[in-house]
Amino acid sequence: MSEATNGKKRSLRSIEWLNFFLADVQTGLGPFLAAYLASSGWNPGRVGYALTFGGLVSVAMQTPAGAVIDAVHRKRALLAASLGVLVAGAFLLMGRLSPLRVYSAQFLIGASGPFLAPTVAAITLGIVGAAAFASLAGIRHSTLPATSSPRCSSLM
Repeated sequence: MSEATNGKKRSLRSIEWLNFFLADVQTGLGPFLAAYLASSGWNPGRVGYALTFGGLVSVAMQTPAGAVIDAVHRKRALLAASLGVLVAGAFLLMGRLSPLRVYSAQFLIGASGPFLAPTVAAITLGIVGAAAFASLAGIRHSTLPATSSPRCSSLM
């Protein structure tokens, strides 16, 4: 096997693992955040407003995120920056949970979400090319993440 083929396989395997854990973060963060806020004394109405705010930010960012992903040539750096924003939002949720901190965290988490999966898809497209992308995206980018949340939740 050539060095290029090994590198491509290694890159694809890395993308698969990244996709697996990203799916868990994206689908699991909301329910765990709701439980965390409720256990910290937030009433259900306040929890609902905070989660809705994060969802609205995600919806508002989808179109701009797509344009940015298409325009940026350094997709891995964009993915790293998006993950950094998500982590910064998660760090804001540590410690005292003031409304400003929670809404700021929800803004950061909601704004980073629309960049994650499309950037992973764009990186995958760059690795495998258009001909192989459809079958790969259909099998690995849909099936693997669908099993991520239940598996990771059972570990917690």
